Amino acid sequence: MRIADARTGEHPETRPRWAGRLRVAVDAGEQGYPLGLGDLRALLAGDVLVRTCEAQGLQVLADLAARPSWR
Repeated sequence: MRIADARTGEHPETRPRWAGRLRVAVDAGEQGYPLGLGDLRALLAGDVLVRTCEAQGLQVLADLAARPSWR
């Protein structure tokens, strides 16, 4: 599977560290602020990535690193 790197424009091949396993971490939210549309975009992109990798037979460990709003 290849994912485009927006910074460099390259398409490096994605390889899991262990055969058949891939860990995906989505960082959403900023402490003190409610979740916004940008956070929704990150969550949606993470979900699509996880589902695509699972469809290709990889075991995916998904992690959400959301910072709670303390307002």
